[in-house]
Parts: sequence; C-alpha cells; structure tokens
Amino acid sequence: MSTPSPIPGGAGPTSLSGRGLWQRRFGSDAGLVGRVVDISIINLNRVGATPSVVVGVARADVHFPPLSADYNLGVAGIGDAVDFWMPEARNPTRRDSGDLDVIARLRPGVSLEHAQSEMDTISRNLAVAHPDTNNGLSVRLVSLRDQVLGSSSRVLFLLFASTGLVLLVACGNVANLLLARATMRQKEVAIRVALGAARLRILRQFLAESVFIALPAGAIGVGLAYGGLALARPLIPADVPFAQDATVDRTVLLFTLIVASLTALITGVIPAFRASAAHRATP
Repeated sequence: MSTPSPIPGGAGPTSLSGRGLWQRRFGSDAGLVGRVVDISIINLNRVGATPSVVVGVARADVHFPPLSADYNLGVAGIGDAVDFWMPEARNPTRRDSGDLDVIARLRPGVSLEHAQSEMDTISRNLAVAHPDTNNGLSVRLVSLRDQVLGSSSRVLFLLFASTGLVLLVACGNVANLLLARATMRQKEVAIRVALGAARLRILRQFLAESVFIALPAGAIGVGLAYGGLALARPLIPADVPFAQDATVDRTVLLFTLIVASLTALITGVIPAFRASAAHRATP
C-alpha cells in the first residue's frame, strides 16, 4: 500500500480503511480520508496495484468478516482485524447472484424480528416481480454475535460456567478451612473477649488474615493464566472465535481483584463473626 496522494480529476474505486491500518501505515493521519492510495490485493481478479479513494476510516477494530484472500490462504483467521474494505465489482444487470453476505446496523428501536419480517416481504415481492431469478430466494438475518460465535457459543458458555463452579468450590473449601481454623482459635478469641476486645477489632484481624491469603492467591492465579494461555494457544482449534486473541488484560485483572476481595471478605468476616458472637453470648 503506497503513500496517499491527492484525488485526481475523475472518481475511481473506493475503499474504507480499518483503524489498525490507519494507525500503523499512515500514522493516524486525519487527512487520509479523501485521498488516493494504491492497494495491491492477492487472490482477486486484479493485476498490480489498484488506485483507490479512501472514503472513511473505521473508528474501532473490526474482526468480521476476515479478508477472503488471506482467509482462504490460511494467513488470517476470524479473530484478525480487517485492514480495509473495497466494493466488489458486479454486473448490475445480473440477478442470479444469491450468495451475498451483508453487514447492516439496525435502526434504534428496530428488533431483529421486525427487520426479518420486512426482508421477508421484500423477498416475496422480488419473487413475484422476477420469478426467473428470485423464486425461492430469501434473506436470513442473524445477529453479528451469533454469526461470529456460531455453535461455539454453547461451548464457551459451558466453559465459563464450569470455571465459575470451580471458583465457587475453591472459595467454599477456603471458607471451610478458615471456619475450622476459627474453631481451633476459640480459646484465643475467648481470652481477647474477656479482656475487652471489641468485635470490630476481632473482625478486622480475621479479615486482614484472609486478605493476606486471597490477594497473593489471586496474583498467583493471574501468573498461571499468563503461562496457561501461552501453552494452550497452539492447542486451541482455529474455529473457536477470537481464541488466539485471548489475553490477560486490565478487565481480567480488575475482575480478579474484585473476586479476590469478595472472597477475602466472605471467608474472613463469617468465621470471625461466628467466633466472636459465640463468646459474646457465653455468660
């Protein structure tokens, strides 16, 4: 792809640049829109570079659909961001092409069911007007989420649910251990209560001890996640959406911090409350 040049006198092919390409190749140049770039495309019916007028830049990385040329050659996957889009040259007089995939954005307040109903009406009208080419053809609308995830959505949900269950079991085991430890410390708690220790002070001590356990455990878990992703990524099937882009980012770190804090709160406060309450009730 060459350096952009001013628009020539006549309008030519157009293209839409992806955000990643705009940042990497053109240094986030705000003047790219409206200029001409030479695009060399493989596996299409074009020879050499194709001058193209850039009509816009995507505001975010778009992962669907992948470039068909790279995708067919096994270079790109469904998780790769698209660098640019160009309109496909088609004969406007032909009506026998029924294999188009179109991405559209619904108007605010319009449901997918309502849009499907309108497309069904349009398909029936076209079948009546052009029975030779449109009879039996229809349009099926699916959400982008369903199109990208496909049959993997149930697998991903089960994976997430199983991970959550493992986390709950681990938290339950830790809570049981801390409860057992609190039972063994009843004598200590009884002495502190007899000396006038407030329940809040005992709660703070138990909570501090559970935090000392939970936060380092969360940090170790994040480290294992980094290593586990590096080891598992080559083994993940290529048809799992965005699996190769999985990473431990700020969202994961924030989630880990919240879960570790809640775990420390629950597993620390409950044993302390039970231990201190039992001795407060003792005459």
